[in-house]
Amino acid sequence: MPAKVIYQESSKPQVTVVIPSLDGSRGGNVDKLINQLKNQTFKSIEIILSINESPNGHARNVGIEKASSSSQYFCFFDDDVSLHSYNIISNFINGLSDNSIGMVGASQIPPHNSNLLEKWVAYDLNKAKFPMQKSVVDTEMATHAGLGIKRELWDALEGEDDNLVTGTDTDLRQRIRDAGYRVVVVPNTLVYHPMPSDLPTIFKSAIRNGAYQVFYMQKHGFQSGFLKPFSKINNSFDVILKILTEIIIFLPHIFYVNRKSVSAFGFRPINAIYRFLMVYSYAKQCLRENISNR
Repeated sequence: MPAKVIYQESSKPQVTVVIPSLDGSRGGNVDKLINQLKNQTFKSIEIILSINESPNGHARNVGIEKASSSSQYFCFFDDDVSLHSYNIISNFINGLSDNSIGMVGASQIPPHNSNLLEKWVAYDLNKAKFPMQKSVVDTEMATHAGLGIKRELWDALEGEDDNLVTGTDTDLRQRIRDAGYRVVVVPNTLVYHPMPSDLPTIFKSAIRNGAYQVFYMQKHGFQSGFLKPFSKINNSFDVILKILTEIIIFLPHIFYVNRKSVSAFGFRPINAIYRFLMVYSYAKQCLRENISNR
């Protein structure tokens, strides 16, 4: 289904906001998000909904095809987020006024009404949340949950990767940095990003993400080093070795926490299982790809 412009503040908006959504609703959250965007303090925006397009990178590219020629900035929000304030768009634009910055993102935490499991997942999983910052921070936590980029840079990069199923955030950040720009989260800017509400969903995503990680590595290069999770798998022995290595890391990983360069003991079994399943799935898929390409 083609993308469609669903809101335009004026005939010459300065900012294009794209929301990719498989069903255009996400349980009613899309309408809530659209209303929050309409009420932003920065008014010169248009909102484009990209419905039933996949993968996500392709969905964003399809949305941007509808952008007005007057638009100078592109912003993207996942269809399940909600906005913390009415200043997010203006904060993005302020951040992009620094010419060394190529992409700006919002901090993200789970909604306040998250249940106990969802709050635990936000604590337990790596990169599940990133509290609101008081200053600009260079980080990997600038993601598609909420981000902004100048149109000029987007065009130079030729948009998103149309084919990657997972890893589009990482791919975009890497290409922006390769072009010589910083990727940051801007201060006082926050979105609420829901966590998975059941363990089977979490572990299925680990298996899926691990398998598709192979294609990201084929594009950008496999990791090198014995302990790296995404090194190249050449044969069945490599798969067994990878699994044994992860098992050795697996048990202590349940207990060991390292956040903000401060080491402490904690309890993170979900993250441990998630990593193990992801690497296991990656190793199997990598072997399949090698066999099929021979």
